[in-house]
Amino acid sequence: MLKNEVRCELLFLEIIGEENPKRQESIGQLYTPKLIKYIKSSANQLSKRRLMYAYEKIVSRNDVLARKYYESFEKSSLTHPYAGDIKAERELMGIIDELAKNMILL
Repeated sequence: MLKNEVRCELLFLEIIGEENPKRQESIGQLYTPKLIKYIKSSANQLSKRRLMYAYEKIVSRNDVLARKYYESFEKSSLTHPYAGDIKAERELMGIIDELAKNMILL
């Protein structure tokens, strides 16, 4: 489980990281069927919704699916017991939005 959690965070960091020629390759190496299965099995976690929001918004550029993950995040945050987690995840969602907006401008 811990290896998968680390892989999820590495994937997120690769998604929001600086553009480089091997970025898509690195994302592909991390976003494996095994990790996808793990993400789906832990989809109720705010961090997984944030990760998938980033993936759809920045990598796939699928605004429809990104919106679904965003709405799911917002719905879950209403009952999430830790306000600090919600705040931190929302800040990361803001970073995702800024990066996506800047990508459109390029």
